[in-house]
Amino acid sequence: MSFAGLGRSDSAVLAGAAALPAAAFAAVWSAGRTFFWGDLTYIHFAWRVLPAQEAQAGRLPLWNPFNYLGMPLAAEMQCAAWNPLTLLFHGAGFGAALAVFHAVQYALMGALWCLALRRWGFGRCASLAGAAAATLCGTAVSRLVFLNHLTVLALFPALLLFAEAPALLGLALASSFLGGYPTMTAGGAAAAFALSLARRLGAGGGWAALRAHSARWAGACALAAALSAVLLLPALELAAGSRRGGGMAAA
Repeated sequence: MSFAGLGRSDSAVLAGAAALPAAAFAAVWSAGRTFFWGDLTYIHFAWRVLPAQEAQAGRLPLWNPFNYLGMPLAAEMQCAAWNPLTLLFHGAGFGAALAVFHAVQYALMGALWCLALRRWGFGRCASLAGAAAATLCGTAVSRLVFLNHLTVLALFPALLLFAEAPALLGLALASSFLGGYPTMTAGGAAAAFALSLARRLGAGGGWAALRAHSARWAGACALAAALSAVLLLPALELAAGSRRGGGMAAA
């Protein structure tokens, strides 16, 4: 079905899909408590706070003086310094910003899954159930403390939803890449490409459908690379100068 076919009932289902995760975590948030253990404590806290400190000092998040003798923060692919939702941590304390971040990511995940399933022809109840299962499953909930994983996971259904729309797909891919876990973005993109291609081929078209689908995705990837160049180019430069980039000598 197309987006033009969505009605008021779909809006209610979509709102429910977005609200379910918030309801699940409401007891924690209403008590003023926050999630804070494991990687969230000793990695993601620093990754969110440092760009905020740089912004408060009037600087762009370009340099990290605390790693080694200094490392380019602009090339750090996992800290998500350039992700728009990182701005939440610039204007509020970590606990409050984290609660909003979690609420937005899980609501986004639920809404996107609901839309993707409706787009692929599932009924309203089935789409709502699928969105609830996807956002509250063990994989999704376990990403609470891995903020970069959660960002990429929340955007995966967007790759299915916009598989036939290169501009929106490119925006989704760029947002996922800037979310801070490129290997998960690449894996998700490969899975979404394969699933959407299988659906396309199932509707007929043969080689012509394959060529058209591949061209759309190639264009979307090119757009995503351009939109995420602020991180991609420094990261590639850093990788090219790394010791690993020199290869391994024979034993």
